[in-house]
Amino acid sequence: MQRGKFFTTLLVFITLLGFVGFTTSSFGATIYVPGDYSTIQDALNAAVNHDTIVVAAGTYRENITFSGKAVALRGAAGAALTIIDGAQNGSVVTFDSSEGADTVLDGFTITNGRGADGGGIYCHFASPTITNVTIANNDADSGKGGGLFLKHSGALVEGCEISSNTAIFGGGGICCNRSTATFRNNRVHGNSCGNSSGGGFYFYYSNDVIENNVIDENTAGYSGGGIYATFSDPSVTGNRIEKNDASFGGGMSCEDSSPTIIQNTIRENTASVGGGVDCYDSSPVIDNNIIARNSAGGSAGIYCGGSSAALITRNVIKENIATASGGGINCGSNTVIASNMIYRNEAGNVGGGVYCHSGSPSIVSNTITENRADVSGGGIGCWNAAASVTNTIVWNNAAGDSAEIHVGNATYPSSLQIDHSDVMGGQASIVVEPSCTLDWGPGMIEAEPGFAHPAADDYHLKFNSPCIDSGDSVAQNIPADDFEGDRRSFLDSADIGADEFYFHLYCVGEVIPGRTAAIRVVGGPNMPVIVALGSGVQSPPLQTAYGEFHLVLPVLKSFRGRIPADGILTLDAPVPTAWTSGDSHPLQALVGGKGWPYTTLTNVMHLAVD
Repeated sequence: MQRGKFFTTLLVFITLLGFVGFTTSSFGATIYVPGDYSTIQDALNAAVNHDTIVVAAGTYRENITFSGKAVALRGAAGAALTIIDGAQNGSVVTFDSSEGADTVLDGFTITNGRGADGGGIYCHFASPTITNVTIANNDADSGKGGGLFLKHSGALVEGCEISSNTAIFGGGGICCNRSTATFRNNRVHGNSCGNSSGGGFYFYYSNDVIENNVIDENTAGYSGGGIYATFSDPSVTGNRIEKNDASFGGGMSCEDSSPTIIQNTIRENTASVGGGVDCYDSSPVIDNNIIARNSAGGSAGIYCGGSSAALITRNVIKENIATASGGGINCGSNTVIASNMIYRNEAGNVGGGVYCHSGSPSIVSNTITENRADVSGGGIGCWNAAASVTNTIVWNNAAGDSAEIHVGNATYPSSLQIDHSDVMGGQASIVVEPSCTLDWGPGMIEAEPGFAHPAADDYHLKFNSPCIDSGDSVAQNIPADDFEGDRRSFLDSADIGADEFYFHLYCVGEVIPGRTAAIRVVGGPNMPVIVALGSGVQSPPLQTAYGEFHLVLPVLKSFRGRIPADGILTLDAPVPTAWTSGDSHPLQALVGGKGWPYTTLTNVMHLAVD
C-alpha cells in the first residue's frame, strides 16, 4: 500500500472509532452478583451508566431501585431460577428517576411485593425496557397495578408473564396512567382487582400499544375482565383475549374512550353485560376480530351503550350467548355495523344476531344467519331505534316470533329502513308492531343466498348466488372491503352480504402436521385451478396480466384441479410433518387459464399451523 493511502485509511479508521465511542469505558463493566456484591441493590449502587449486572440463580430478598442509571440488570439463569422476593415490603422494583430504554430488567421473577401502587414494579416518569420477566403474586394493597404500575411512562414490556397479581382499585395485572407504553408478546394471566376494573390491564388517560399478547383468565368485579380503558385510546392489536370475567365487558370494557381493537381473538369471556366487548360513551374501532363463544346476561358479543358511536367492521361474530337480548351485537346511538359475519348467536329475549336498542344504528353489508332469539327478532331486533339496513343478508334465523326481523315498540315507536338486502320470507316475514314503521326500499330480494358450506362455517358466496351484483355500491357507510379484505364491486355492483364474490382461496378446518388441510377454491364451473405453495411473500408483488403474484419463487409445491359444477373445488393437501405449531405458509391460486374469461390470481392465503 502506498504511504499516503495508508495514513489516509488510518486517519479514517481512528475518526470512526472516535465517533462510535469504541473505548473500554463506553462498553461498561460487567458486575456479578453475588461474586462482586452480595446484593442486587449494592451492585446497582456501585454501577455506572452502560454497566451490566449479571445475577446468578437464586432468591434475593430485597427491594431494588435503579436510581436513574442506564444499566442492564440480567438474570443469568432466566426468570424461573432468578427470583427477587420483595417480602411484602413495598414495590419489588422501582424506576422513578427518568430511566430510559437503555435501562434494562431482563430474566427475573418479581414476586411477593406489596405497595400502594405497583406491588411488583413501580415505574413513574421512567421508560425502561422490561423483557423476559415473570411478575407474579404481587399486590397493590391500596391502589392500582398489582403486578406493574406505569405513570408518565413509555416503557417497553416484552416477553413477560404477568400472573396472579391483585389490586384493590384496578389493574390487577397492569395499570397505565398517562402513559404510552408498549406491551408485546406477553401473557397476562389470572390477575384480579376485587370489585374494581381492569383485571388484566387498566388504562387511564393513556394511549398504549397492546400487541400480540395472551390475556386470559383475569377477573374484575366491575368492568373489563381482560382490559379496561377509561379516557384512553389504546391500540389493541393481534391479541388473544380469552376466558376473562367481569360484570361489564368480560373481555374488554371501554368508557369515554376511542380504542382501536383490531385482529384480536376475543372468545369465551363472561360478563353480566358485554361478554366480549363493552363500550359506554365510547367510539371504538372494532375491526377484523374473531368474537366468539362469549356469554353474558345481556349483549354477549359486543355492547355499545350510552352515546357510543362504534365502528364495527369486518369481524366474525359467532356463537355468543346472551340470556337476555343481543346475542351478537347490542347497539345504540350512531353505531355502524358493516361487513361482519354474524352467525349462530343466541339471545334469551330479543335480537339473536343484532339488537338495536336506541339511536340510529346503520347495518351495512353484513351476513346475519342462523342466529336465534327465544322471543323475537332472531336476526335483527329493533326497539326504540331508527335503524337502517342495506346490502345485508338476513337468512335462516329463528325466534319465537319474527325469525328474521322484528320492529318493536317498548318506550317509543321504532322505525327500520331496509333496501338492497336479501331477507328470508321477504316483507311478509317481518313483524312491525303498532306505531312502528318499516320502509321497504328498492333492490330487495328473498332468494336462497348460495352459501358455500354453512355447516363448515363457510358463508362465502358461490358463483351463482343471487346476491352477487345485487347491492348498492354507493350506500351510506358501505366499507371499501369485505369481511376478509377483498375490494367491493369486483364485477359490476357491490354484492349483498359480508362476502364480495371473488375467485377465492381459503382453508377450512385445522392445519395439523402429518394430516391433510382442506383447501378450497371458489370460482366458476369447470375452470382449471393451480394452487401454489411459496417459500415467502414478495413485496411489492409481481404485476401480471392476471393480477398481482405475491409468492416468492421458486414455488415449493403445487396442487391442480378443476372446479366442479357447484363452483367450489376442495383440495386435500398433505401438511408436512416438519411444519410446527405457529408456522404460517403462503399459498396463491390461478383460476382459469389463457383464453378463459375472468382468469385471475386469487388472494394470498396463509396456512397457519395449529
